[in-house]
Amino acid sequence: MRRIIPLALCLLCGIAAAADTVRIGTHLIEVGDSAALLRDVAGEPDARASARAAPAARGSRRRGARRDAGSGERWTYRDRGRTLGFVIRDGVIVAIEQGRR
Repeated sequence: MRRIIPLALCLLCGIAAAADTVRIGTHLIEVGDSAALLRDVAGEPDARASARAAPAARGSRRRGARRDAGSGERWTYRDRGRTLGFVIRDGVIVAIEQGRR
């Protein structure tokens, strides 16, 4: 039992770290990679849109504060029944969203 708990914690930490990573073909794209790398790996996006900043989480110290990950440009790719959304700001991926069509 003592060995199972640390192993389970390690697995959960690995899952949390992989939440901002997506596989495209044989490449891994993650938050912090450049938009140029994403374009090289996945090609031109199926759609581009302006991404606005989302309201800050409840309990924020500043009224009207914004989360930085929401602002920039949103690139959307559709691949085999899934939708991949990337928020790009200053040429860098700041958020990755995955969903079904």
